[in-house]
Amino acid sequence: MSVHRTADLLSTHTRAQIRHALAAGRWQRPARGVVVTHNGALSVSDQEEIALAVTPGRAALAGASALARDGLALADPRSVQIVLPGGARRPELDGVEYHWSTELTDADVHPLRAPRRTRVARSACDAAAWAASDRSARLYVIAPVQQGLINAAGLYDALTRRGPCRRHGLILESIHDAAGGIASLPEADFDELRARTGLPRPDRQVVRKGPDGRYYLDAH
Repeated sequence: MSVHRTADLLSTHTRAQIRHALAAGRWQRPARGVVVTHNGALSVSDQEEIALAVTPGRAALAGASALARDGLALADPRSVQIVLPGGARRPELDGVEYHWSTELTDADVHPLRAPRRTRVARSACDAAAWAASDRSARLYVIAPVQQGLINAAGLYDALTRRGPCRRHGLILESIHDAAGGIASLPEADFDELRARTGLPRPDRQVVRKGPDGRYYLDAH
């Protein structure tokens, strides 16, 4: 780990050593009270840890940023997403998207994972609420289920604890879709067309053999 609060770094270095490393250009200070112990470009990981270092202790990496840390292949946050405890002051740091919540207990924030971040189910609900479009929001709900990171029951529990939020109805609908076997946005698009035309609900993920002899999963 290369990002440290100055106060923590003082347990292993003197103030003079820290000042010398900064003056010599070996280390850098991207924000007040934070030191990065290298002089290269800041990685996404560095930027996330810097954003956490300038926040209150109960703050956590959240939304798409937390999903990416937990392995969601498609998570590509526009900026670092952080959730702050309700009433906390907004830190002055560019490139960070701050949100506030009163629900930051161990039920929603993992007590052991580093950097500190929300659990997958909460991250998915937050990412969907904060997404740039409804389509992206649905993707943030369906994809973690499809990739085996969480199940629909976990998503429903997290949404219930979270309470009212932007796109609550769409998120709930997407959880129901994921529970019903829809594993991608094209499948969701298909189901919307199916409902519009009055066709019955299909069995999902049925193994089919195509004319070329290849097998695939489909709606039947």
